[in-house]
Amino acid sequence: MQQLCLEVSEKEFVYSIVNRDSKAISDAGILPLTGRTPEEKKEQIKELLQKQGLLSFTDEVTLAIKSEKTTLVPQNIFGESSAQDIFRLCFGDATHGDVDYNRFPEQGLVNVYLSPDWVKSFFVIRYPRIVIQHENTHVLRGIFNGSTFSPIVHIIPEQDYFSLFITSKNKLEFYNVFEYKAAEDIIYHAVFVLDQKEIDPKELKIIIHSSGKFDALEEEVRDKFQRIKPESSLKFDTQTKIKHQLLCV
Repeated sequence: MQQLCLEVSEKEFVYSIVNRDSKAISDAGILPLTGRTPEEKKEQIKELLQKQGLLSFTDEVTLAIKSEKTTLVPQNIFGESSAQDIFRLCFGDATHGDVDYNRFPEQGLVNVYLSPDWVKSFFVIRYPRIVIQHENTHVLRGIFNGSTFSPIVHIIPEQDYFSLFITSKNKLEFYNVFEYKAAEDIIYHAVFVLDQKEIDPKELKIIIHSSGKFDALEEEVRDKFQRIKPESSLKFDTQTKIKHQLLCV
């Protein structure tokens, strides 16, 4: 069986066809969304899906929303409030887009985030059984599907921002999103958080959840991290980000 794994933001649309057994990617593509209005963006995506013959895809379909406005809250706090109130407390009023949320019961958390207001209706009409979640929800499920006892820094780079998670002793110790312009910004935020958490870099592993678009940036992060912490034996790994969606159906 194959799975159609999609990613969307206001700036781009990504698709990958992944074999659920072998986890091999058989086809993939990236489409910059140059349209100014939601209708123009939807038309661009529709044309690509038609061209690639994906509108008739009948196996599993999942969609990751890429949005830097995301926050995690404990499930019990979420139950006493609303997604809109939590979002307003963290980011102010949502003037562009819809506030949505995904539950992450493995850690007793809920991911509250902003989604482009045209996304859900557009994709549900075409794929009625589609599972739509925030990208970081997918990555978190992938992370906790593996070993999370030893300290691990997880970096998920996007075009203008990156997500930074830290897992240790089978718990999520840190979760945040930062803007960046260069690899130095990523290093700065990661090192600052590590120092605040008093995590010994000698015990540390760093995983970059890659989309394949930032290979040069990822290599620079590796090199500069090792230069800043020369006394440590940092371990690096790379995981293909979109494959985390296989766990979300």
